[in-house]
Amino acid sequence: ARTRGSRGSPPARVMSAGDPDAAPAASGAAVVESASARDVGHAEAPSRGATETRVDMPPAGRAVPNPSDPNDEAFQFAPPDRALARKHAIARMPRDPSRPTEDGEPGPMPFFVTDAETALRFGDGLSFWFIMLKVYGAFFALLTLVFLYFFVTTHVANESNGTSSAELSTFARASLGAVLYRAHERARGGVVDDDDKTQALIIVLVDALAVCATLITTLFLYRKKEQHRLANDLVTVDVTDYTVEVRGVPADVKREDVELHFKRFGEIHDVVFARDVSALIRLREKELRTNAGDVEKREALRLEMAKHRPIGENDENAKTDETDGKTKNSPCRVVAAFVTFATEEGRHACDEAVARSIETDGPGAKSGDAKNDDGSFSDVRDFVARDGTARRLVIARAPQPSDLVWDNFGVDRDTVWLRKICTNGAMLVFLVLQFIAVAYATRGVESAINPEPQCSYIGADGNFLNCPSIWDLDSETDQQRAVADIAPFVKQSVSQLLCSEYMVNGAFESTAMLPYSGFATNNCTAFPDAAAADAFREGGVVDATAGLYAGGFIADSVVDECAAHLCYACFCDESYVAEKQGGGDERRFDGKGGKKKQQEGAPVSADAAGAPVRDASSPVPNGAGPSSAPPEGRSLLQDLAPEPAYDASTFCDEYDDDLQKSNALAVAMIVFTLLINISLKGISRGLSAAERPHSFTELEKSVCRKMSYSLMINMVALPLALTADVSKLSKLPFVFDGSHRDTDRRWYQGYTNKFSQLALTNAIVFPITSYVPVFKWGMKLLFTRNYAKTQYQLNSIYAPPQYDLAQRAACFAGCLMYSLLFSSAVPLVYPYLCFMCVGFLVLDRVALNRFMATPPRYRGKICAYVIHSVPAAVAAHFAIAVYVFGTRDLPSYVYGDGVTGVWEDYGTVVVEDSQGDVDARLKRVNGLVPFLFFLTCVACCGLFYRKLWVGKLSDRKRGIKLKPLEGAPPVKEALKNGLVYGLPSYALWDHPEYKELFPKGHDACRGL
Repeated sequence: ARTRGSRGSPPARVMSAGDPDAAPAASGAAVVESASARDVGHAEAPSRGATETRVDMPPAGRAVPNPSDPNDEAFQFAPPDRALARKHAIARMPRDPSRPTEDGEPGPMPFFVTDAETALRFGDGLSFWFIMLKVYGAFFALLTLVFLYFFVTTHVANESNGTSSAELSTFARASLGAVLYRAHERARGGVVDDDDKTQALIIVLVDALAVCATLITTLFLYRKKEQHRLANDLVTVDVTDYTVEVRGVPADVKREDVELHFKRFGEIHDVVFARDVSALIRLREKELRTNAGDVEKREALRLEMAKHRPIGENDENAKTDETDGKTKNSPCRVVAAFVTFATEEGRHACDEAVARSIETDGPGAKSGDAKNDDGSFSDVRDFVARDGTARRLVIARAPQPSDLVWDNFGVDRDTVWLRKICTNGAMLVFLVLQFIAVAYATRGVESAINPEPQCSYIGADGNFLNCPSIWDLDSETDQQRAVADIAPFVKQSVSQLLCSEYMVNGAFESTAMLPYSGFATNNCTAFPDAAAADAFREGGVVDATAGLYAGGFIADSVVDECAAHLCYACFCDESYVAEKQGGGDERRFDGKGGKKKQQEGAPVSADAAGAPVRDASSPVPNGAGPSSAPPEGRSLLQDLAPEPAYDASTFCDEYDDDLQKSNALAVAMIVFTLLINISLKGISRGLSAAERPHSFTELEKSVCRKMSYSLMINMVALPLALTADVSKLSKLPFVFDGSHRDTDRRWYQGYTNKFSQLALTNAIVFPITSYVPVFKWGMKLLFTRNYAKTQYQLNSIYAPPQYDLAQRAACFAGCLMYSLLFSSAVPLVYPYLCFMCVGFLVLDRVALNRFMATPPRYRGKICAYVIHSVPAAVAAHFAIAVYVFGTRDLPSYVYGDGVTGVWEDYGTVVVEDSQGDVDARLKRVNGLVPFLFFLTCVACCGLFYRKLWVGKLSDRKRGIKLKPLEGAPPVKEALKNGLVYGLPSYALWDHPEYKELFPKGHDACRGL
C-alpha cells in the first residue's frame, strides 16, 4: 500500500533544497516540465510505461498544474514518469554527498565504509551490528583453527577404528562420536590407557576454554557497545539532544498550553503532538491508490477524512464537537507530545527537574525546582488542563523521530502486555501445530523405511543378535542355504517404527533371538539338530504346499523379521569395504560390520553340492552352480522357493531401494525444517506488528525475540523430544519415545548428524535470504511498473525495500545459541558461525549501501539482545557438556568409586549408566570439569546481572536517564548549518514513511 521509504537521513540531505524527496515541489516541477515538453515536442520519447498507460487527467481548475500547491489534482495524480520514480527511489536510499553525480546530486554509497562513517550515517545501533559481526567472525575463525586438533583426532580415530559410514556418516564423522567409537572398540579389547584418557581430557579442557573465551568476547562487545554509543553521541547532533517525550497530556491539549508549561526551562523551539491518525492514514492511502479519473471516489474519501482530522479552534465544527464532548474522544486525539527546546541546556534542565520530582515523589518548593512566571515553584510533572483537571505527566527521553510508528498511536501503550500475551500465545499455538506436523511426518518416515542397523553389535560377538550364527551370508561353504533361509524373513514388511520396540539407541537389544543362535550350523537351542532345523525350513518358514509365509521363528512377533532385516542390511551395506583397520583384512560379521556388496563378473568355484563358493581373492558372481537364475526382472526376494539361486545383482535390490528412499526422505525433512525456519520470519513480524508498538525499536525487538526462541525450539527442543527415549515421559503423545536413551556414540549418528546438517544449511541460507526483499523488489519492478496509473502508484513500485535488522539479528542470535549448546559434541558449529558472520557482513554491506532504503537510527537494543543471549547459552552448554563428556564410553580419569568404559568381564558384558545418573558422570573427570565451569559461569553471570539490574532499577526510580550535555549548538543554528543527523523534526510530514501521504500544506495535514 503505502510507500515504504527510508527512516533516517544524513545532514547533507536534511537541508538540501534541491532534494526531490525533501521538497515535493521539485518533483511536481519536474512533472510539469516533462508534460510541457512532451506537449510541444521538445522532449525525448516518453517511457514505455507512460506510452502504454492511458491516463485521463481530471479537471484541475487551472490550465497549468501548480507544483507549489500540494492540493493540486494534476500534481498528485500526474501520469507516471519512470525518471521521476527512479529519482524518488534513489532519494530514499543511502547517498554519499562527497561523491556527487554528473548532475550534482549525491552519489551512491561505496560498498564498504568505516565503522565511524556508518555510525554517523545510520546510528550507533546499526554500525555496532557490523562491529559485532567482525569481532565474532574473527573469533570463531580463531576457534576453528584451535579445533583443528580435534578434527585431526576424529580423522585418525575414524581411520584407525575403521568406522563405517553406517556407524557415523558425513558430519557425524567430525564429531565427538568418532572418538567414542574408537574408545569403545579399544576398551572392548582392553587396550585403553592413560594416553587415551589424557587425549579426552585435552578435548574437554579445550572446549571449556573455548566457551569461556566466547563469554569473555561477549563481555568485551557489551562494553564496546556502550563506548561506541557514547563516542557516537559526542560527534553527532540530532533532535533528541533537544527533545523530551511527554505522555499523559489531555486529548484536546493545545500547543500554547504545553509551551506555557515547559518554557520555565528555556525557549521552546517546537511542539509536535503524536495523534491517533490510523484512520486518517488508511483513508489517505485509499485516496492515493485511486486512478486519476476517479474524482467522485476521491471526494467521498476526502469527506470521510475531514471527519477524522483534528479540530482547530477556528474550525466551524469546533463548537458542535466541543459541546457534546467529542473532542476528547476524537479519533485524532493527542496521545503524546514531543517538546523540542531551543537549546540543549533547556532539555537538560527539564531532565533534572523530572529526576528531582520522582525522587521526592510529590509537588512542592524544592531546591533547584524550576520557577514559574508568577515566582512560585511547581512540580514539572503536574499539569492542569484547560477544564481545570489535574494531570500527572510522564516525561522521558524522546526516541528518534524516524523510530515512531504513527499508525499505532491510537492503541493504548499501557495494554501492550495483554497484546503480547495474545501474540506469544498465537506463536506458541503455531509451534505446537508445527510440532504435531513434524511428529506425524517423522513417524511417517519411520513407518516407510526399514530399521537402520548398528552392525558392530550384531556380528559374531553380538550380545543379543549374532547374525553369522543364524544366517551366515558370508559363508564360503553354504552361502546358498543362508540366502534361502533369510529371504522369506526379509520379504516381510517391517519398519523402523515397528522394530523400535526391540532396539535401543539404534542397537538390537532383545533376548528373543538368542535361542536361534547357531541355526546356520543346525546347532541352536530352538533346533538342536539338523533334522529339526530342516523340518523348520520345510514348513516353519514357508509352507511348501500353500506357498505362504508361515510366521518364521516367532509366529506372534515381528522380532525375527526385524532381526533378519538388520542382518540383511549389514550384508548389503556398501560402506563396509575390504580395506579396514589393521592389515586390511576383509571385515565380515565379526563384530565390526558387514561385507561389501558383491560385484559382477568375478570367477567362482563350487562345492560338491553345487553351491557357489567365494574365492579368497574374488567377490561372489552374479550367479553360479547348477541351479538356474531367477527369471529376468524377478528378484530373489520375490521368490519364496526354499532353494532359490543366489544372484548378487538382485539380492540387495530391496536394500538399495530402501537406502534411496531413506536419503530422499531425510533430504525432504531437512528442506521442510528449513522452510519452516524461513517462514518464521514472516510469522514473527506479523505477530509482532499485531502488538501495535509505538516505535520501530519495540517492534523489531519483539520480532527478534520471537524468531530466536522459535529457532531454538525448532533446532533443539523439537528434535530432542522426537528422538529421545525417556521412559518416565514416554507416555506423552509423540514425544520422548525415540531411539536414544543417552548421549552415547550412537546418538551422534541419529541426532547430531542431522543437527549439523541443518546448522550448516542455516549458516548458508540465512544470509542469502536477507537478499529476498531485493529480489522481490526487482521482480516487482520488472512485472508491475507498466501497470501504474499515477505517479504515486509508480513511486510505490520503485520504493526500495527496508533493511530489516531485527530478522538478521534474530537469525544470528538463534544460530549462536543453539550452536553454543551443542558445540561440545559438534565443534563444526564454529566454522559454521564464522561463515554466517562473513556472509552477513559482506551481503549486508552491499545490500544496505546499494539496494535498500535508509534504515532508522537504531540505538543498539537489538544488538544488546544478541549479546545478552550468550551467557544463558554458555551456562546451558556446560550443563549439556556434563552429559556429553561424562558419558561412560569416553576414556576418563576417575575418582572415588567412579567407573569409565562400558565393557566388563574382558569385553563380554556391556554395562551402561542408568538414565539421568548425573552422579556417575561427576565421578569422571571429563564430567566434573564442565560442571565446575558451569558453577563458575552461573556465579559470575549472576553477579554481573545483579549489578546491571540494580543500576536499571536505580534509573527507573529516577524516572529518566539523565543525558549529559554534549555541547550541541542551538537547534536553529544546527539545522541551518546542516549539522543535524536524522530527521529535522518530529512532524508527520518529515517522516519518510508518511511524507508522501501527508505532504506539508496538504488539506489532510490541517491540524496535525
